[in-house]
Amino acid sequence: MEFKINPETPTFFKENGFAVLPGFLDADEIKALKESTHRLVKKCCQDMPTVIFSGVDSPQSKENYFAESGDKIRGFVEEKAVDSDGNIMLEKEKALNKLAHALHTLDPTFKSITFSDKVTNVLRSVTTMEKPTVIQSMIIFKHPQVGGVVKPHQDGSYLFAEPVENSLIGCWIALDEANLENGCLHFVPGSHKTSPLQERLQSFKLIFNKYV
Repeated sequence: MEFKINPETPTFFKENGFAVLPGFLDADEIKALKESTHRLVKKCCQDMPTVIFSGVDSPQSKENYFAESGDKIRGFVEEKAVDSDGNIMLEKEKALNKLAHALHTLDPTFKSITFSDKVTNVLRSVTTMEKPTVIQSMIIFKHPQVGGVVKPHQDGSYLFAEPVENSLIGCWIALDEANLENGCLHFVPGSHKTSPLQERLQSFKLIFNKYV
């Protein structure tokens, strides 16, 4: 279904560094992405090793399983779902932190959304990028009891793009209702203007540069 962006959105995005697009996906598109998610979860959990993904101290960056996932779809589990001996304490499906990082190329449903006209049109309206490249895609879960914290961060710390300003943009789509109680996304309005990039993690540069 065609999506028409609010004429005020580009200006809001430029001033605040983010924009909310209600109704970006229609019900059929959301249903299709959820069905693909369930299928991918079932497939990945069949032979998935226990590799923890943490949004705080990033232990996964030291794992080859993570380092070599840029052109694959792989599952990573929550830290709270694993005991001191490295065993997953509940069903793997309910222990997942995320599936990543090449859904946009390997899964037909996610690929069709990623490279759809509606995504292209939104990006053209809010950025000046001439040849944008999709570097990664993922499904992030927030399972009850084990869903982990993601520390406040700047995406440029993990995804290296030059120049630093206006060369990196993220698209976050909630497939379920997201609110303050269950863990929605937070932004600091205008921080892209007042807070320069604080850090760059070299381990992530080595991981993703080869897939650009």
